[in-house]
Amino acid sequence: MAKPLDTFEMWVNDGLWPKYRDFLTKAVRNNFSQKEICRRLQMDQNTFSRLKKKHVEIVEAMEEGKVGLKEDLINAMLQLALGYDEVTETKLASEKSSAGRGGADKKAYRQVRHIGPDYKAAVYLLKINFGLDYDPNSEQIKLMIKRAKEGKETWGNGKIIKEDSDKED
Repeated sequence: MAKPLDTFEMWVNDGLWPKYRDFLTKAVRNNFSQKEICRRLQMDQNTFSRLKKKHVEIVEAMEEGKVGLKEDLINAMLQLALGYDEVTETKLASEKSSAGRGGADKKAYRQVRHIGPDYKAAVYLLKINFGLDYDPNSEQIKLMIKRAKEGKETWGNGKIIKEDSDKED
């Protein structure tokens, strides 16, 4: 007797896997929790966890969504760091037509407001992409690294355990 198919295998056999794969990718990209994903799939969370362990394709679809979410967040941070233009459009309609046609006149107003760059977002992106040189605390970090390499101090649990003095008695 044949072993019964699990949910993923039924999706594949019915040709529904591409649809579910797209859903999983978009759900993770939109930062849905596993609980919310399971609710929308009408599936128990334990069942979904077992499916992820058994079928790597599910995990790959979710990882693709995480990559997309990361790209979206970096792009939003970049836009914030560089500044952007915010466009507001307002459409107004008057009751009577100025041309006497009986229809309403419509006017559109467009307002563009420039949002300036955000310093903290810029510093964050510089640190992530170009390293220590753009960290506001770079001098202190470099000094700590130098002292650790020279063996002048040893760290443990966030506290200095031993510090050799620079002077000799």
